[in-house]
Amino acid sequence: MEDSLFRYFSNLRQQHPLIYRFVRIFNLLLVILLLILTVKYIIDYEVYADIINNVLASFVGIAAGYLFLKLTIALQRRHEDSHKVSYHNSDMWKQYGTNYLHRFSMNDSVFMVYFEPLFQNDGKSKIEVVDAPEQTFELDPFIKQQYFNLVEAHSKSKSIHSQTVRLRDFTAPTEENGNKAVIYTMRSNYLSHLLTNRALDYHIKPEVTIRRIFENTSRLTPLRRSKLSNHIGINALVFLKRGNDRCGYLLMPVRGDDATVAKNGVTASIATRLQMDTGAFEHNYDDHLTADYLTKGCILDGMAAGLMLSDDFVRRCRQEDSNLVTIEWLGISRDIYEGGKPTFFYAVYLNISVEEFWQENDKYLEAERKRDDDERSLRARNLLPLSRDIIDRVRTVLIADWKSVRMEKLSGKTDREDVYDADNDLRNLCFEALCRQSKNKKKRTSMQRYAMRFEQNMIANIWFFLQRSNV
Repeated sequence: MEDSLFRYFSNLRQQHPLIYRFVRIFNLLLVILLLILTVKYIIDYEVYADIINNVLASFVGIAAGYLFLKLTIALQRRHEDSHKVSYHNSDMWKQYGTNYLHRFSMNDSVFMVYFEPLFQNDGKSKIEVVDAPEQTFELDPFIKQQYFNLVEAHSKSKSIHSQTVRLRDFTAPTEENGNKAVIYTMRSNYLSHLLTNRALDYHIKPEVTIRRIFENTSRLTPLRRSKLSNHIGINALVFLKRGNDRCGYLLMPVRGDDATVAKNGVTASIATRLQMDTGAFEHNYDDHLTADYLTKGCILDGMAAGLMLSDDFVRRCRQEDSNLVTIEWLGISRDIYEGGKPTFFYAVYLNISVEEFWQENDKYLEAERKRDDDERSLRARNLLPLSRDIIDRVRTVLIADWKSVRMEKLSGKTDREDVYDADNDLRNLCFEALCRQSKNKKKRTSMQRYAMRFEQNMIANIWFFLQRSNV
């Protein structure tokens, strides 16, 4: 009955919004009427004693049940990320041990993250992409059967209808193959991603998850045999210069509460999926992916939305003689937390000052405000603008002092390498970031300290960056 009512009101809201609003108002008035009648009966209690008891008991029971249901849903949505995929190193430790654990130091702090490095780019390897756009990933029959259960895991996250690029296999460069890294790709879609990699630890039944069925050993399933969507993620650290130091500041976006991952937390400067529908390809996902787009083009396409930079600035970055941006491709890894989903890592250097970044950021925000106002105006007249299909929208971009980026201290309860302290799962990423002051103040900028939740892929990106810097 509950499902039938939900479907009815969902369809009513989409097809007849005015009637839907009327029904909601009617229900509210009905509740108010019941309250008035209850008060009236209380005044003449002796006459209506039985009616009062029955009405009040029913009303209180329904209201309490409704409030309890709403509270449960709110709590579930608040902790949705942890219900879908575990990003706790303690959980990875239980299954994978130290197989994919990386511990490293930076700025007098210890970082820990799980990932499998597939390739570290030293600039000497050749890159070849073997793309099969005609091949599309098919969900395992069991996952299809669990669609309704798995899709409930994403009730608070924004979703889109989009194709994705799946990494179906990878061959590392060797002397035998001419020092060539070969990337094999095909197509998938965002829904398949939500039902596999992004719902890996969601409990379909007690003790039943996608990870426990398809990724239940201490080693990842090889890409060519994986049952998960495994679309390619793009992760880049973008730096602003400070004096002669091109790594002076790190741009750190903060996501909103409807993000698919790292809700209200910080991510790498650009953290998105590989997209082929941005105008770089004439026929979008039907075209063949190129090595040049993987190593450079995808970063240029992700800069505007990821860093909240104006379209004009990105256009200038695309010019062949532009000295505004330098892009370094660092390598490829498989994300252990999401069952081996591949991520491509980059370091990007913007040859602009903090003030210039804020100017371009202001232009972007103004353009977004105009787009949003225009959309609201059109929808108010029952006119539908083209959908922009934006997920993981950035709330703001912090400008962090790179030398201040560190993890909170380890718990200190043990220094044994064969033991993991679960309290370390609660550590935040700490840093100092510039605060922009109003123009009428003498001091235009100041520093503010932050301790925030973070995306694990960002830590993996830092590892790749440090490896490249030490070469």
